[in-house]
Amino acid sequence: MEKFVHYYIPLTLDYIGSFAVTALATALVETFFFWLIGYKKKGFLPFVFAVNVVTNIVLNVSLSYLPKVKNYVLLGELIVVLVETLAFCAFLRPKFKESMRIFAFTLFANLITFAISIIFFYLIH
Repeated sequence: MEKFVHYYIPLTLDYIGSFAVTALATALVETFFFWLIGYKKKGFLPFVFAVNVVTNIVLNVSLSYLPKVKNYVLLGELIVVLVETLAFCAFLRPKFKESMRIFAFTLFANLITFAISIIFFYLIH
């Protein structure tokens, strides 16, 4: 039987600082990705940035209180992709086909930042 180990991390200044850098870096990369693929409707890129900061904070705080299980990270990432897609579609009001493209782009942007975070983690540890 596997014993649950919790991620709970006390909110120290070091943790908050690294957490803020991570949230901002993720938001910048994903916003840049949407800019790069041509989503430049007025107000959309700042909206993408804000949504990414919020979803990153919620995901990381949630994970810090859940048992240390890989499935929670993947489930959390999938929930983030769905929430971001819904938010972006609410902002852009696309037709169904375009909303599927937004979902695919959101998934891809999150995969990019997830891969970058794994590479960065292994470089510093």
